[in-house]
Amino acid sequence: SFRRMSEFTADTSHELKTPLCAMRGEAEVLLSKRRTPEEYEEGLAHLVERFDHLNRLINDLTLLSEADSSPVRLEMSPLRLDLLVQNIGNLFQVLAEQKGILFEVGPLEEVTVLGDKTRLQQLLTNLLDNAIKYTSKGSIKLTLEKTEGTAVVNVKDTGMGIPKQEQDKIFKRFYRVDKSRSRETGGIGLGLSIAEWIAHAHHGVIEVESELNVGSTFVIRLPVLIP
Repeated sequence: SFRRMSEFTADTSHELKTPLCAMRGEAEVLLSKRRTPEEYEEGLAHLVERFDHLNRLINDLTLLSEADSSPVRLEMSPLRLDLLVQNIGNLFQVLAEQKGILFEVGPLEEVTVLGDKTRLQQLLTNLLDNAIKYTSKGSIKLTLEKTEGTAVVNVKDTGMGIPKQEQDKIFKRFYRVDKSRSRETGGIGLGLSIAEWIAHAHHGVIEVESELNVGSTFVIRLPVLIP
């Protein structure tokens, strides 16, 4: 437990230092000489982007820290998972189309679970965001079925895939399969850790099946609410 805390603190310090150094560097460049209003505007826009990145990182770290120290309170209630999946899918369909990726939603079987709507939205958002980031061409498919008292959500893409030797590590905090590419897309290696925590908090699991340069399928399994 102490070793894990030490590693988490060291990783957190590193992740916070990177955007802070970048923000300071860009500010120093802006102040190094007099510039045009357009140059100042562009520089401030970059700083706002860095700030947003840092704010997301802090929010994610706060969530994981709370989850480690004590059980995070979830607002659990009966929830139509198929409707939630459909709504999230509609939002990401627009983003996929802007990137030229075919995005399919369905089939979606009617399923009710006991869940926290906000956290389940966050779980699906993290998976779909990754699917779009790491799929340069092809398609993404989002489905939901009910099997033996279990709701099964599949997020399947034709993206870059994950090497076999990396697949048991991707849910580790701050872990990146491709560090350089993750930096380019703004990845900080916490999205899948949070997704796994949310799945476990709902007495479910999250699994991955992937092949390098072929694609990945993330599978969420949640217990169905029995009337």
